[in-house]
Amino acid sequence: MAKNSVKNLKNKRTLTSAELMSLEFDTLHFDDGWENFLQNPAINMKIGISGNPKNGKTAGACQLAAYLTNFGKVLYNFADQGYNKNTLDLWALAGLDKNKNAEASDFQTLEALDAECASGKFQFIFIDLINGYIDRTKIKPHEFEDRFLKKYPNISFILIFEVTKQGSFKGDQKWMHIVDAIIEVKDYLMQSRGRYGSGYHIVWEEQFKKINPKKYAELVPAEQTKSPSVLYL
Repeated sequence: MAKNSVKNLKNKRTLTSAELMSLEFDTLHFDDGWENFLQNPAINMKIGISGNPKNGKTAGACQLAAYLTNFGKVLYNFADQGYNKNTLDLWALAGLDKNKNAEASDFQTLEALDAECASGKFQFIFIDLINGYIDRTKIKPHEFEDRFLKKYPNISFILIFEVTKQGSFKGDQKWMHIVDAIIEVKDYLMQSRGRYGSGYHIVWEEQFKKINPKKYAELVPAEQTKSPSVLYL
């Protein structure tokens, strides 16, 4: 969010160059390897994540959620799969099971989502999958932007999208225009592009190396120690 300089200028429709350049915005300074994924994202970032099933989409999102608890409280809305064994496995493997800064939900209504946003408890809200809301309520990108992104400007929203069998985004492409960065997940590799540069995060190193050894060799130095073998579904 913007600092005090914006408050002094909020009633102005136009800004001089000096006023524009005087604006300051808070960012999140990623480290511990995550700086290779997103470079200094805004504290109220809007992210879209998409990928085919069984490629590490939810597992990677949970890992990102775990890291973001270093900056604030996270709500992960399992709107698609709800609570099941897979949910518990993913939650535990990401290290969220013992994390007091993370909460999970399985609600599926816009009213419930709105109530959680209004509670003021959460800095980051993950919605997995947003397509469930779209299918049930027919909400449009600009409607979601007005009802949530603009209404709650201090919350970061991370939206997880369904894709077609061909790997294309499923639904109105305008959804990709209301986010700051797009993350595509394939073969347990998350690749980002957008307003925070471009980067990557490996969800499951062993499987990624097995599926795409050439890409793995490009990203991971030969001398780097292998991470433990963990199964992500």
